Amino acid sequence: MDFGAVLIAVTGVAGTLGGALLTQRGADRTKRRELETAQALQEARENRELRRSCYSQLHRDARQFTTALSRHLYVVRDRQPGDEDVRALEETKDVYRGRWSEALMVAPDTVIAPARAQPGADPRLRPGQAPGTGQRPAGRNPAVGR
Repeated sequence: MDFGAVLIAVTGVAGTLGGALLTQRGADRTKRRELETAQALQEARENRELRRSCYSQLHRDARQFTTALSRHLYVVRDRQPGDEDVRALEETKDVYRGRWSEALMVAPDTVIAPARAQPGADPRLRPGQAPGTGQRPAGRNPAVGR
């Protein structure tokens, strides 16, 4: 047998197998990229839903705390608050603080920092402490109309 013919045959077989191997490797790499992209999109979607849920619950609890605080002020104005009145306010405040703590873990710093710097917020609040003990500023809300 001719050595050149064997060499050409081996080269042809190696080229054929190598081409199939390179094609398979490229397809695997493409599939991996597609899966990573799909996973990143799913994580972003889940993160967005988590933040949306957290924000809406925080907003709801903040409004409930504001309502409870307003009711408590009316009670204080009209009569001596009883244990039930104080307990109702404390429960609402605790729920709000719990939701605020959850928001601190979920929301990005770009959302949390401005929330801490709102006018009327108690400057004695420590980082991570829930707001709600400061007084509302008198007059027009400066955040409206921006």
